[in-house]
Amino acid sequence: MSIAEKAAQNMEELARNDYYGYSQYDRWNHNRDCSSGVIDSYDRAGLHLREHGASSTWDMIPVMLADGFEDVTGSVNLWTATGMKRGDVAFKTGHVVMYLGNSLMGEATGDEFGGIGKGAQDGDQTGAEIWITPYRPDFNQVLRYVESEDTFVFELATISIGYIGDDIKLMQRLLRSRSFTDSNGHKIEIDGIFGMATEAALIKFQKSHGLTPDGICGPATWKKLLWV
Repeated sequence: MSIAEKAAQNMEELARNDYYGYSQYDRWNHNRDCSSGVIDSYDRAGLHLREHGASSTWDMIPVMLADGFEDVTGSVNLWTATGMKRGDVAFKTGHVVMYLGNSLMGEATGDEFGGIGKGAQDGDQTGAEIWITPYRPDFNQVLRYVESEDTFVFELATISIGYIGDDIKLMQRLLRSRSFTDSNGHKIEIDGIFGMATEAALIKFQKSHGLTPDGICGPATWKKLLWV
């Protein structure tokens, strides 16, 4: 599963879970707005957009471009969405959505009163604060995470301390995105080297998810890292 596909699934989950409503005041906890919804969906897929400075439609584009996204505006049809892929992020002034395929998009549009404040209550009171809607031809820029151009079948190796490689970087990125730290509480480096700090973070993750805390990332641990 690609990061873009996981982000699209996260956005769909956000849109369908009425626990989350629209708010520009509480936009990282119980509620989301348009930009925090997209940023959070990609961060939970393994990126670090918020950590790298993305916080709103006014600053997220340069962060995304620096973190592996491409501007594909010239290769898609902004009117019909032809050429767009699941996980693509479409912008217009002051608003951002995620394209979900089949001419649909996920977006946070407004509180239960149709405004952009907090609303009277947390959560989605109308079913249309954060939702899945038909694509509209009013966007002017589209960014795509480069990984979304491929379909990834994760036949990942069983890895343990001493290993080096891209699989280690993926594991480290997923552990960091879930705030699992080394034995001293420090963030682990994403360097592709399976050292003692990475092992400590992995063991913490395994313990918290009911896995055997052996510091070995095998099929069961990969499954939890990638899809939980």
